[in-house]
Amino acid sequence: MLKNYLKIAFRNLLRHKAFSFINIAGLAIGMACSILILLWVQDELSFDRFHPSADRTYRLTASLAELNINAAVSSAPVAEAFRNEVPEIESTVRISAYKSDLMQVEDRMFEETRILYADSNFLQFFNFPLIAGNPETALHHPEGILITESMAKKYFGNEDAMGKVIRRNHKDDFTVMGVLADIPQNSHLKFDFLQPMAFLTRTERDLRDNIWDNFNFYTYLQLSETFVATPEALKALADDFQKNLQSKRA
Repeated sequence: MLKNYLKIAFRNLLRHKAFSFINIAGLAIGMACSILILLWVQDELSFDRFHPSADRTYRLTASLAELNINAAVSSAPVAEAFRNEVPEIESTVRISAYKSDLMQVEDRMFEETRILYADSNFLQFFNFPLIAGNPETALHHPEGILITESMAKKYFGNEDAMGKVIRRNHKDDFTVMGVLADIPQNSHLKFDFLQPMAFLTRTERDLRDNIWDNFNFYTYLQLSETFVATPEALKALADDFQKNLQSKRA
């Protein structure tokens, strides 16, 4: 019976070649598009999910209502203020904007554009594993630097990069304190070099003097496990902090 059905279907396909081609091609294109869309959605939803506390990690945004502007930037002292004023916040970390510098090891010299500065607890806040080095202390030395595995091969070949020196802009020397596994593609943070915020504090007035009015950093918050992050609860948390902040700055 099934064999007869197949024969009849095949004969109909041959009898109406153009119609059959249009239908089969349309079905194939539709299936291909559906699969591609599914893969794209799956990739989008996987972003940053490899961090253990991804479900309770948030990036702070700033709003300027009169200009209808929302941006994921914040001032230097806001992270500490949040940590001190909001009990529901377990941890915070600040990250600089991307920097571009000339990096050099002996005669190997490259203009690098994916350089970040971060607070010393960055590796405890996010899950970017080290291949070499101690994650607890890797960002504690102002003249230290972390590089990815790809950068270690680029600058040092097959040599052990730990303890080696990288010169920045022909003047500043940094010691490699750790080698990071290459950053996953499904991470919104993509960097090749990571340096301590403590070094940037030497030259950045925003950090040194705790300037509130300049929005030059990215601030991430990690809420406690007991906090139920409903939209209403998050809005109430933000409103409470805003009131405390205004009273302190008044």
